[in-house]
Amino acid sequence: MMKCPLMAGLKRQKPHAVRGRTDLLNGRREGRELAERLLAHLAATEPDSLLPVDFGQVRFMDFSCADELLTRVLRRIRSGELGTRFILLQDLAPSVEENIAALFAIRDLVCPKLTKGGKIELLGKIGSELAETYQLAVRKGKITAREVLAIAPGVGISAISNRLAKLQTMALLVRTKDGAPESGGRQFVYQAVC
Repeated sequence: MMKCPLMAGLKRQKPHAVRGRTDLLNGRREGRELAERLLAHLAATEPDSLLPVDFGQVRFMDFSCADELLTRVLRRIRSGELGTRFILLQDLAPSVEENIAALFAIRDLVCPKLTKGGKIELLGKIGSELAETYQLAVRKGKITAREVLAIAPGVGISAISNRLAKLQTMALLVRTKDGAPESGGRQFVYQAVC
């Protein structure tokens, strides 16, 4: 768990509150309505943004509602359709978090969440090597494949590059630039979304 240093160039937006007709969110129809509102909000947000999604007014959300809401949104973020706009889950009641965690395990999704203590955790299905690499990016701010070698010296540079690319595909890292290291070749720089 890490504090969330906001990525240079990524602007934290005012939180988007998840609100239904009541504080008990049920069913696919309500989930689709919530997803459409969140997607419209994200689309209207400037590029290079982190949008906290606040569940503080939600006491319960069933699996179907969570599936329609978060699967739709995260798949669009992961596809690149929304550009460099990302979300951070916050203020999750235990029952809401439990259903989201179950959904993420089934759908093979992962998303950063902000704990009440202000720390970042990844909610969802992610391997230990990827989680370790992500946490390094959070700690350091920016990382390259060569820097990841320090925590995984027995792993080849190609495998490390694949880890970083996978985290980028999962919308957890952003490739910010590439350069040429002194030894030649190309070198990509990645930053944690949160």
